[in-house]
Amino acid sequence: MTLLFAVLCGISGLTAQNGALMETGWTEARNDSVAPWVGFSIPLYGEYTDTVYSVDIEFPELVPLPDDVASRWNLKIDSVPRWPQVDLFIGVSHGKAALDAGFLPVIERNGRLMVINSFKPVLRREPVSMERKSAGRNLMSASDRSERYSDRSVLAQGRWVKIRIRESGIYKLTYSSLRSMGFTDPSKVGLFGYGGAVLPETDIQDLVDDLPEQPLWHADGSLLFYAAGPVSWEMNFKGEYIHKRNTYSEYGYYFLTDNVEGEPALFNQAPTDSITGTLIDVYPDFTLYDPDRFSWYRSGRRFFENYDYAYGNSRVYPFRLDGIIPDSVLMTVGFSTDCDVGSRLTVYVNGSEAGAVNLGIKGYNDVAYVADRSLMVNNLFDEKTDVKLVHEREGNPSGRLDYIRLNFKRRLAMYGSHTVFRTGADRQDVSFKISGSSPGVRIWKISSDGTVSTVPSVYSDGISVTQASDYEETDLLIAVNVNGDFPEPETVGVIDNQNLHALKDIEMVILVPASGKLTVQAERLAEAHRVIDSLTVAVVRADMIYNEFSSGTPDATAIRRFMKMLYDRAGNGGTPPRYLLLMGDGAWDNRMLVSDWQGKNPDDYLLCYESYNSTSHLASYVMEDYYGLLDDSEGHSLLREKVDLGIGRLPVQTAIQAEKAVDRIIDYMSGKNGGAWRNRIIFLGDDGDNNTHMRDADESADIYRDLYPQLDQVKIYWDAYKMEINPSYSGYPSVRRQILEELDRGALVVNYIGHGSGDVLSHELVLNKKDAVTLTSPRLPFWITASCDIAPFDAPLESFGMNLIKNEKGGAIGVLSTTRTVLASHNRLMTSSFSKYILSYGDDGVQNSVGDALRLTKNELVTPSGEYTDYSVNKIHYVLLGDPALKLGMARMTAVLDSFSHKPASADSLMAMAGSVIEVQGHIEADGVIDNNFSGKLFASVYDSEREVICLNNAKAATTPFRFMYRDRILYSGTDSVRNGRFTFSFPVPLDINYSGEPGRISLYASEEEGKRAASGFFENFLVGGTNSLMKTDTVGPKVSLYLNTPSFRFGGAVNSTPVLVAEISDESGINTSGNGLGHDMLLMIDNDPIYTWVLNGYFTSNAGDYTGGRVVFNLPPLPEGKHRLMLRVWDVMNNSTVAYLDFKVVEGLKPKFELHTTPNPAKQATTFVVTHDRPGQDALVTVQVYDSGGVLQWTGTTVDTTDSGVSMIPWNLVGSSGRRMQPGLYIIRATVETPGQSEEGKALTEKLVILGR
Repeated sequence: MTLLFAVLCGISGLTAQNGALMETGWTEARNDSVAPWVGFSIPLYGEYTDTVYSVDIEFPELVPLPDDVASRWNLKIDSVPRWPQVDLFIGVSHGKAALDAGFLPVIERNGRLMVINSFKPVLRREPVSMERKSAGRNLMSASDRSERYSDRSVLAQGRWVKIRIRESGIYKLTYSSLRSMGFTDPSKVGLFGYGGAVLPETDIQDLVDDLPEQPLWHADGSLLFYAAGPVSWEMNFKGEYIHKRNTYSEYGYYFLTDNVEGEPALFNQAPTDSITGTLIDVYPDFTLYDPDRFSWYRSGRRFFENYDYAYGNSRVYPFRLDGIIPDSVLMTVGFSTDCDVGSRLTVYVNGSEAGAVNLGIKGYNDVAYVADRSLMVNNLFDEKTDVKLVHEREGNPSGRLDYIRLNFKRRLAMYGSHTVFRTGADRQDVSFKISGSSPGVRIWKISSDGTVSTVPSVYSDGISVTQASDYEETDLLIAVNVNGDFPEPETVGVIDNQNLHALKDIEMVILVPASGKLTVQAERLAEAHRVIDSLTVAVVRADMIYNEFSSGTPDATAIRRFMKMLYDRAGNGGTPPRYLLLMGDGAWDNRMLVSDWQGKNPDDYLLCYESYNSTSHLASYVMEDYYGLLDDSEGHSLLREKVDLGIGRLPVQTAIQAEKAVDRIIDYMSGKNGGAWRNRIIFLGDDGDNNTHMRDADESADIYRDLYPQLDQVKIYWDAYKMEINPSYSGYPSVRRQILEELDRGALVVNYIGHGSGDVLSHELVLNKKDAVTLTSPRLPFWITASCDIAPFDAPLESFGMNLIKNEKGGAIGVLSTTRTVLASHNRLMTSSFSKYILSYGDDGVQNSVGDALRLTKNELVTPSGEYTDYSVNKIHYVLLGDPALKLGMARMTAVLDSFSHKPASADSLMAMAGSVIEVQGHIEADGVIDNNFSGKLFASVYDSEREVICLNNAKAATTPFRFMYRDRILYSGTDSVRNGRFTFSFPVPLDINYSGEPGRISLYASEEEGKRAASGFFENFLVGGTNSLMKTDTVGPKVSLYLNTPSFRFGGAVNSTPVLVAEISDESGINTSGNGLGHDMLLMIDNDPIYTWVLNGYFTSNAGDYTGGRVVFNLPPLPEGKHRLMLRVWDVMNNSTVAYLDFKVVEGLKPKFELHTTPNPAKQATTFVVTHDRPGQDALVTVQVYDSGGVLQWTGTTVDTTDSGVSMIPWNLVGSSGRRMQPGLYIIRATVETPGQSEEGKALTEKLVILGR
């Protein structure tokens, strides 16, 4: 569907007289295959919750819809309305509301299809009626919403013991058990909480705050109470009781304390008349069989029985139904099957057929068909009943029962020590007659607001009759024999005092699992955000949120309620929450009941909000955005509501994983490993589907080019490369190789669009999940993958996306990816919108974080006036794996070119001619002012003009080959210095240029030491072409010096299987890296084998300030053991070449060679261990250990060296592992270096260190 948008600003109070005329723009969609949808947004001001809105379409300008357009849009006279039907939705984000409106601009008029050219929208407003205001919704103005919450939880002081129960019913607390819990006076104990029913997901502003106290019945030596378990019941509009299971917990929780103000709560007495009313001795009851042990698909919250009907097409289920009145029983069965053809489920009750239901077939995107069917069964049930299900089908498909639910009438009597009953409707002036009673029976009433009271009754001859009273359908009544036997709750344990209700003005919450294993690392990350980003951050354990916001019972809505409390409190001039980081892995099966999760502990995970649908690849989902729906009344329309938080998840499970993840984030935030790679974006586009994926990738590239022109772009589109086809493989090995090379160089963002799964990217298996584990570059990009199922974090499966974010040596700093199957047409909307926000700045002038960008993107997708709109589930499938408060490391200052070849940069007709040497000058500025304090290193790249790339249409999947513009030919790449905010450098223009006379590009990136500040810029006001008539004559090729791993390498020497090649290259004219000339690439070949051949143009970097020399550093892939010959051919800019050779021998498991130095030594305050080794860029694990003179280990330091320098430095503050400073004296330092593939530990070097007194 094409969406046509218009923005109405300030239209509040619009009338027919002053409304603005709007164009529909329908002609833009006349060639589309579906009819357009006209959308617009109207900002709402003031207290919008007190108003009912409608929009009229007035004064439409109508023109006949052409027949060919109507045919393309598949519209017929009887399928369109006679007047526009406007769809309305109020979307709210950050407290700002807008009325989102849309309609089909085609109507029927006098038997013809007419399309609306223009119209005038008129906003109508009516006050909410008093009846609606009093309907129970607790809507308040923004300034008053903080009043909903206490600023002090009852858990803040006193002694508290947590207890739990498995099912609803009456429970007993004996005085002896209370004393064993530590309560000295059981009569002073109070009960708090509301049990295990799953929290409502809508209108959560109406829920009771904190932990309400529940009354206890004081019996002889014990206390009785009613507890709500994890299964709750409510009546639907048909008068049928339906169940709702809490899929977050198998228990309901309560709290005990003797810290009660005044006396513990007692039962009230319900108001009654002294006379007997209309007698009721029959009540509506229900029962349930609902085994949750199997899932068809690793998604959703609907579970099934373990028994598979494929192993036998029938099964019997016994029910005990004491006191049943069998004349009419409503039986509802939930059943599922993976049949590809229709099947039938026949139901037998006590051997007689009660009915049958026809089952459909699973859909194209479904793993099973699920049906809920109800049968009215008359006079077949009795107190002991067998229900038999028979699955009649062709073949042997699987079938699984979800549940059997019975609604029936029952005689009102005591069944055991208590009977729970209801009225089934609002009733006035009625009395209950309870048979099988005894003198100890009391009638309890629990109202919908939680009030517990006793109903006076009279006992006589085994019958109890209550006094007359009025009841609501929602009232729960319980006949309790207070002298009977009841189970005791399970004691969970004493909990620490807590008070989350005291929190306010928190900008970021880091949520950790209940086990607390990740708390220390979460605090480290929180402190980094406090120091670097000036954020107020709170680290909170999940169980603490459950304790105060869901009665101790795990519930995803409790997390949302907690965040809403912080959000509501900001409405009165406070600071709202901005980010929620879920630091912990998730499980689609939150209770961990199915076999996938055997042996796992839910306390080590954080909850996932899952869809009810559990069988569809498309419609089933895990929704992280759920926690960010914080405005009043949200939760009704999850696909259209606007999120108020930037939400991300770090799917770590152990403290070590968390430590590594936090290390990476803090290093990134601090600018460690920074460099010009942060000025690059890589776009990856899959082939096939009529060029859809490459076209969408190029659309994203255009957005980045327009919004962030200073960034260099690398475009790797599959179909631009030759496909390799043989009997066993059809794919793109050259694409794979280039991607891995570009990832090693680093990039700010990697954007992939195309086919994929959790295992691979693209049908051609270009990258796989193992590659995501083996990436080792410390230059970490942010990955965006618009492809199916790349990162289903809530499944216990290894996946490409999860491996990227969990890779401890490389991978990604964050991942925006998908958890389920997605659609290409909708992916374009997501990636294009996200491209707008990922590097942009907010209204406050601060760069968006990745969480901000995702929030803004998803909100734009549900705003009809936005550039991109998507009301589907597709956007929910996108999640952020990473820190939502992280800002990508784009330079915040600007590098400006002042002069080009001694002419002002603004001059006309600037030329870069072949054979010339160009000098450029420039400066670093911030906010338009030169920064004279900026000194550091400049990285400069000079590009040839853009060229058009025509793809090959390898798979013949497109009507015409895809074409795109690309600037990839680098004429020069080098470094120089920036002093006092100014820089100068020169570069040669090679003979191999395009000679197009089109603009070239100079890309600039400058950074201070340690990456504290950085600047970037670009210059395109010059043309590339022509030849310098005064160029010098040069017929001598470059000088080349080669070695592997270390300068001490000797020709023919031994190396490990993945050595690093270093080529020192010099030439007075400069080195050619353009790749324009045929055969003029810098080419590396080993053993004259095409498989071991690489173009190294992009790996050459000029020496600082000297274009005549530079080096290539290239990490060779694994080579077979034995002797090899390496050949490197290089060219200078005058097209003279040199070929250099190097012989070497690969030895598997070769141990590293290294040296150890300690400086300063002696040491007084701190020292640094410097280890120089011969394994640069090869993940060398460097370990330094400090022993005292007695040989006792005092401290260990490690680092993984991924740099090209072969030098690792490990600082030490002279504090041992015990946390104490080392005493003055002599210590022994032991160092080792190990690399991947090393067969055994290498030799250790030792050195003495003297520590002086302070």
